[in-house]
Amino acid sequence: MFKLVVAAAAFLMILAQPAMASQKSVKSVELSAGAEALKLYQVKVIHGERKAASGLNRTYALYVPQEVEGLPKHPFPLVVLIHGFLMTGAQQANNAENLAQRGFVVLTPDITKVLLGDETRMNDVHDVIDHISWLTGKDSPVPGVIDPNKVSVGGNSSGGAVILEVALEAQKAHIPIAAIVSLDGVIWDRSFDRVHLLEPLKILSLRCEPSICNEHARLMDHLQQIKFPIDDVKVIGAHHCDVENPTTIRCSCVCGTSHNKYRRIFAQLLYAWLRDNFNAPKFSESAPSFSKLVASFQTNHQVVARLDQPVTVELSSK
Repeated sequence: MFKLVVAAAAFLMILAQPAMASQKSVKSVELSAGAEALKLYQVKVIHGERKAASGLNRTYALYVPQEVEGLPKHPFPLVVLIHGFLMTGAQQANNAENLAQRGFVVLTPDITKVLLGDETRMNDVHDVIDHISWLTGKDSPVPGVIDPNKVSVGGNSSGGAVILEVALEAQKAHIPIAAIVSLDGVIWDRSFDRVHLLEPLKILSLRCEPSICNEHARLMDHLQQIKFPIDDVKVIGAHHCDVENPTTIRCSCVCGTSHNKYRRIFAQLLYAWLRDNFNAPKFSESAPSFSKLVASFQTNHQVVARLDQPVTVELSSK
């Protein structure tokens, strides 16, 4: 019954608004206030299409930092950001821009919007892995720019399901993925009995409040199958669309009003975590570490968190 309700909500999303390409987006936010005062990388955005492992032609956007005098030169870490149900890579465009300005190459591929059946789902998983092999291999469109030992994959909503399976399949194929980030991910049933197979890697779970759009935080049931420590942070009061940047009016209508204040917290946490785990440069002497940033948000009752620990029970906002 619950899945029928979710399906009905998704159907209403389709009816409520015109095609994705013509939708208006909620105004995006900068990663932090005063970002214009920092010396950041200029970003080149490459839009393209390629035939991936499934045989499907996949469109993508690739955000590449351009070397700036006085800032560290390449190779840069690679971050792949996967969009959610009914969305496209455009819903991670500003997250990608923010990260690329700070020394990350970012890929936002377009995967299947509506995932029906294991074959379609696993095509997406294998195509994301194929993208990574392409970008870090000899045929890369940006040769020498990416550090193949510093690859991370992040995904929001159903994209969070994709990245978990990407990590599992990449480990089987001995393709190095150092970190994954679930952005209020919604996990597939098929993954529940497979999560325990994950070998240790860095994992960050950034979550919103439980709701119908994240299947009432069922991700936590999956994370409890992981036997090694991870980082888990819930942003108090945040809705499912707040991890997108920019989000859409359609998402906000179904999943709750989106707020820039929450979007900024997610952006700050995502960047700080990636920066610290990949030893990327800081752009401000006063920039706090990820753990200190989390502590400051906790002090202000903006997040609840459990860092570098196995997940055992749901975190409370009280």
